[in-house]
Amino acid sequence: MAESIDALIDRYLVERWREYPVAATSVGVDGYDDKLTDYSLEAIERRHSLEDTWLSRFAAIADNGLSLDQQIDRDLIVSTLRGMQIMRDWEVWKRDPATYLGPGLTGVFVLFLHRIRPERELADAAVARLRAVPGLLEQGKAHLDPALASPIFIERAIGQCRAGIIYARTLVPAEVSDPDDRARLAEAGELAARAYEDFLDFLTKLLADASGPFAIGEERYSALLLEKEKLSYGAHEMRERGRAAFADIDADMARRANDLKGTKDWRAVLEELHSDHPATPDAMRDAYEEWTMRARQFTVDRGLVTMPDGEQCLVQPSPPFQRPVLAVASYN
Repeated sequence: MAESIDALIDRYLVERWREYPVAATSVGVDGYDDKLTDYSLEAIERRHSLEDTWLSRFAAIADNGLSLDQQIDRDLIVSTLRGMQIMRDWEVWKRDPATYLGPGLTGVFVLFLHRIRPERELADAAVARLRAVPGLLEQGKAHLDPALASPIFIERAIGQCRAGIIYARTLVPAEVSDPDDRARLAEAGELAARAYEDFLDFLTKLLADASGPFAIGEERYSALLLEKEKLSYGAHEMRERGRAAFADIDADMARRANDLKGTKDWRAVLEELHSDHPATPDAMRDAYEEWTMRARQFTVDRGLVTMPDGEQCLVQPSPPFQRPVLAVASYN
């Protein structure tokens, strides 16, 4: 009897969580909280082979007998795997230090974000992940190539690494209340912090020789738009659509500036408006929360959405290690 698509998807996801355990933690899948992604050459090659195998399996499944939901699931998996294939020869693991910083930092942060497990279990998992950080960063030092790495990526990673040192050494132990757990996290956090310090020194030296591009190129970007994002057009048309949208917005902004200030120079009007802003980061967060809640209440008052039972919206400071790489709010 042929395997059902639902069973095939289940097997695919188990394999995916095994390869990307931080992603499993992020969506609440149990069993992977103490692990980080392996970036040895053998593991990278294994993932490439698995991606090709899974893509062949799912791409061969016809619509016949599938529900609409199953067709959507199949197409999503195919587009995701195709995106991985398209980017494979870009070899991001040789170019971007965030490949190695992200799992250890985000992997610990997400454990304490939703706190869906007892605190002792969270501490156990965090200790394991912190202890895995030095090995992961050593893999990064072995793989990153100054001829391929963009200075932009390295500069961002330097800021991320500096924040990671403080995060691992100081902030993570404060996430738990039990003194013994806090001591274990402090010990493991110190190990990780020293590894981040060593990696920071490596990145500083790498930056001096880095000469790689950050742009992936029109051909690769077009393939992503068509095959991963499932759009009907590639990079050239995307650019033309963007230019048309910019022209429309430019004209609209000129009209609004004229209505507001009697001038079509909307950039000058914006510069004036920019002076009206919170004076401190804490005040900025408070203002962001106020306007977020006002927007949420607007949707409730007008029946635009139905809020699920137990729904809540919180505006919290982003973790320090995200701030060098995310200029706007992120959502969890």
